[in-house]
Amino acid sequence: MSFLVSNYSKAYKKYFNLYDLTSPAPKENSFLVNKPLDRPNMFFIIFLSILSGFLAILLQQNQIFVIKDSFFFQNGSTFGIILTNFFKVSLIFFIAFVGKYFFILITGKLFNIEKIVDIHFFKILQSSIYFFTLFVIFILILQNTYWGKSIEFKYLVSFLFTVFYTARTFLVYLTINQKGNIKTLYLISYLCIVEVFPIIIGLRMFL
Repeated sequence: MSFLVSNYSKAYKKYFNLYDLTSPAPKENSFLVNKPLDRPNMFFIIFLSILSGFLAILLQQNQIFVIKDSFFFQNGSTFGIILTNFFKVSLIFFIAFVGKYFFILITGKLFNIEKIVDIHFFKILQSSIYFFTLFVIFILILQNTYWGKSIEFKYLVSFLFTVFYTARTFLVYLTINQKGNIKTLYLISYLCIVEVFPIIIGLRMFL
């Protein structure tokens, strides 16, 4: 985060702008929106992947996100094993975020609405960075205070993730709906494929 603030301060302010986050109509000519895989955005995808990997390791300590012993992951509680699993999980998240862009790009072309793909992807990154940053801080506070002892982490995490992804899908819907004459049925079908179904599958698998 320090690296991003020092080298990409303008982009950092754009991503961590609450007004811009809640605005359903970002500028299409934004330097971050119209080039989703350029260098600034890639660094923020790396940051989001590291943040997501760190959150996964935190949740593992509460037996919510379980990393099983396999050819790719190691099972254990030593610093070396935890650090190795952290980098591996972060790499998987990075591949998933980049893959998400190509997934919505292909789906957008199938629905002939590829003009909104870049805005959609930017909203995903922006909202995810905001949520995961706050969520990591929240989990750290719970794990290091007496409040965490009286809370059922699994149900709390499931609830917060459900609220976030529901709100994100609604925000994406409003954003796309502001950007052109797209039939409601097409838009709902598109969001079901790229947002709703992956979210349901992911929540069932990991929570």
